[in-house]
Amino acid sequence: MSRNDSLTPTFPEFHTPFGNYLDPNNRWVKKAAMILWRVVEQEYKKHLSDSTTGAPAKEARLAFAALVIKEEHQISDRETVEQIRENPYLQYFVGLEGFQTQAPFDDSMMAYFRARFPEDSLKRIKEAMTLERAKP
Repeated sequence: MSRNDSLTPTFPEFHTPFGNYLDPNNRWVKKAAMILWRVVEQEYKKHLSDSTTGAPAKEARLAFAALVIKEEHQISDRETVEQIRENPYLQYFVGLEGFQTQAPFDDSMMAYFRARFPEDSLKRIKEAMTLERAKP
């Protein structure tokens, strides 16, 4: 089951602890704008349980973005969570509405995220993004 369909916080309203806003030219802000989050959500939902018991799944954007961060930095699951916890740009990228000092999830969740984005899903996301960029 999915927690909600709200995938993208509005960029100008992302609150930082410093009283100002994020730089729109930051690589993570730009990368967030390039990803087709609706396609990510569709692929994610294919691998969720139909069960109504237990804790709801983390958001698709959070799960996918954490995997992107881990891959791009070539870091461990634990370090991925720590990097997200410390960096407002990464928190924006994973879909949080504002900076928070606590980790948005435990590093053990990374195994679930990987299971919910198998290779075939990643391929479909990449293909959709390639087609979108090719549009005139």
